[in-house]
Amino acid sequence: MQWLRAAVVLGAGLVVLAAACSSGHPSVYTGIPSSTSSSGGEKPPGFQDGRPKFTCADLKPPDGGKCDCIEQDLVGEPPNMYFVLDRSGSMLTDDKWTKIKVVVANVVRALGRRINVGVTVYPAVSSGCATGAEVLSLRRGDAPQANDEDGPTTLALIQAMNVGAGGGTPTSATLVEVAKKLKSAKGKTFVVLATDGAPNCTSTPCTAAKCSLNVESMFGCTPLGANCCVGDNVQACVDDDGTNAAVKALKDQDVSTFVIGVPGVSPYADLLDRLAQTGGTARPQKPFYYPVDTASEADFTAAMKKVAAQILATCTFVLSAVSNPDEINVYLDDVLTPKSDADGWKVEGNTVTLTGATCRRVLAGDVLDVRVVSGCPTVIK
Repeated sequence: MQWLRAAVVLGAGLVVLAAACSSGHPSVYTGIPSSTSSSGGEKPPGFQDGRPKFTCADLKPPDGGKCDCIEQDLVGEPPNMYFVLDRSGSMLTDDKWTKIKVVVANVVRALGRRINVGVTVYPAVSSGCATGAEVLSLRRGDAPQANDEDGPTTLALIQAMNVGAGGGTPTSATLVEVAKKLKSAKGKTFVVLATDGAPNCTSTPCTAAKCSLNVESMFGCTPLGANCCVGDNVQACVDDDGTNAAVKALKDQDVSTFVIGVPGVSPYADLLDRLAQTGGTARPQKPFYYPVDTASEADFTAAMKKVAAQILATCTFVLSAVSNPDEINVYLDDVLTPKSDADGWKVEGNTVTLTGATCRRVLAGDVLDVRVVSGCPTVIK
């Protein structure tokens, strides 16, 4: 059912660490060179071979002492970030499905305990138009692990997404089931949905104007030709109203839906704009959804970081405790940011506040991973 298309969604995080240093301060990172991914694109800053480069073991003062990091939770409950990932046949093009799986795993690693995470993929593996199936129930992200290993949530997510792409795009039916699962979720919940085409797998007849075969000129069909969505091909009708209704139902139970448009979605840009507006997450200008410009890991990551920023980005971090305000350091995507009231960060009581351009970068989604580390003398600009 190669004519059936799909949808995906994703989503900047903070890990707070306490470190016991013998003396000195952490090495100052002047920047992290990007490396080339297996798919030909550039790795986002802070990642190497799919993992954050910064680990607790990197916190070594000049005298060679050791900093043993222990995570310290922020005050407050983390939001629920629930990924709804389209694995339809069209996601095989340019290896989009594989790249999305890699990027989602990277994002979940970076956000760590800043989120609760869950995943549904669709269609279910059982058949081409089967309603999507939850492969990872909501659970807390991982604390930093020893030896840069993946924690149980990340490992479970990787295993859960270890399926290929194929089939159609039963978006509305899948979102209806997702709404049922999220109804009892505690705290603020967001759905991250991404698609490379039109929702379909419907039994409702349509005109040629809403037949994806005609819209995309597939199998000899043309936009101005005879309606190709008749008989067994009715499933190729664009399920626009049904999907919009499903997004509205989520919004009615206080679940906002972020929409990411994967390459291939351009014929349905107006529909994705509509879904973003209904989901309460529209960008200030068109496209109202979050576009992925090319099928590269770098562009997928950039879109996901923008979404994550809308969910998580803040310039104010309330810590559970600060034993010594002169032993606090802040990292943005593994790069040490010196303390500065003008452009860096400051600490007042148990609150760390990012300032100036540093704050603006986080709010814009240019930074995925923010880490506040205590236990070593503060580096000041």
